[in-house]
Amino acid sequence: MFKVTAWDVHRNETRRRGTANSSVLAQGLERLMKVAFALVQLEDAGTLPTVGDIRKIGHNLTALLDRCAAIAARPAYQSRPAAADDAAFLAGDRDLRELVVAIAAYGDAERYADLGRFIGDPAARTQDPDGRMSALEAGILKRYPEWEARIAEPSFRGFYPVLVGDLTATVQRLARAVSRFLVWDLTGDVGRQASGPLTPLLTLRDQDLRALPRRWRPGP
Repeated sequence: MFKVTAWDVHRNETRRRGTANSSVLAQGLERLMKVAFALVQLEDAGTLPTVGDIRKIGHNLTALLDRCAAIAARPAYQSRPAAADDAAFLAGDRDLRELVVAIAAYGDAERYADLGRFIGDPAARTQDPDGRMSALEAGILKRYPEWEARIAEPSFRGFYPVLVGDLTATVQRLARAVSRFLVWDLTGDVGRQASGPLTPLLTLRDQDLRALPRRWRPGP
């Protein structure tokens, strides 16, 4: 799920295809964070969360991100330099926070925003996941004044690969940081045994962020 949707984001097709891929990405990140949270609790307390515990969390990606940030903030976990970097990223990266809110909007009630506006629902006027993503993109653009100065020129199209690269790297760093919970002393043998499908994330180096390895790509 994560691989396919990340590839769509990387090709800048999410917006063209509508909310479907962003909703799938929201579901994939939600499941990854919930699995990590459950395995950490299993290692800490000897029991998995109940169905009721998981339902209390709901589909709130921001709340899940906060839980993951709290896990990564444990002093014992931060003995590795990369783990300390992950903790700082999960807790304080502005792009990550804004991207999680935007992605969550597609997977939450805001996926019905267009329909709500069509039928005249007043609440839908403030529900605009595309608007949230556009605001994030505008913030990224401001970090590239050389591109911002060319916004009215045909050559501005060259900025989109830069933008998609930044967004891709943010999603990759989030997924990699959470995946590391399964192999870096937080989840014991159970987590390590379950980490096989996450190998592409666990082996992802910082210098390889922004791109997707061929083994991630679902098609030609």
